[in-house]
Amino acid sequence: MKQERTGGSMTEKIISMPTGFNPSEWLRKTNCYMYAINYQKDNKPRDVGELSDNLIKDYYTIDEIKERLFEDMKVLNVEIKKATYEDECLENEWKIALFYREVDGDFHFLREDYHNRWSHKTKGRKPSNKDYSNATIIDPRWANLMEYEFVEFYKLKCH
Repeated sequence: MKQERTGGSMTEKIISMPTGFNPSEWLRKTNCYMYAINYQKDNKPRDVGELSDNLIKDYYTIDEIKERLFEDMKVLNVEIKKATYEDECLENEWKIALFYREVDGDFHFLREDYHNRWSHKTKGRKPSNKDYSNATIIDPRWANLMEYEFVEFYKLKCH
């Protein structure tokens, strides 16, 4: 799918549905957010909200992260809505999971690559379908992601 903009706009395909767990396709430079939303325009790690021209902050509240996520998806012409673990994905849809660490206002995202198979990306490393206990991530709500706590699921859809 192509997104056309002029001036400060996009002309190339930027977001598409992930095609499964393919860690070799992702450079070590990008981050969990770019990986989860399958942003492949460049390999620059970006904060949530940066694509919608929000200023980068050192500390985010959960509400700020959610608001910025929705703003980014609007800019990218990607439909986003809250989801549950049990929700099935239709054509051109995939789920992501948001995690939050209150002590420093940091966030972490995972994406569902296949039904009940999730992966994530840590800056400087290749994507992994394992949590920090080396367990395959089947249900992110129970994954060991250090101090990050599960917030909610979202379903993304390309147009």
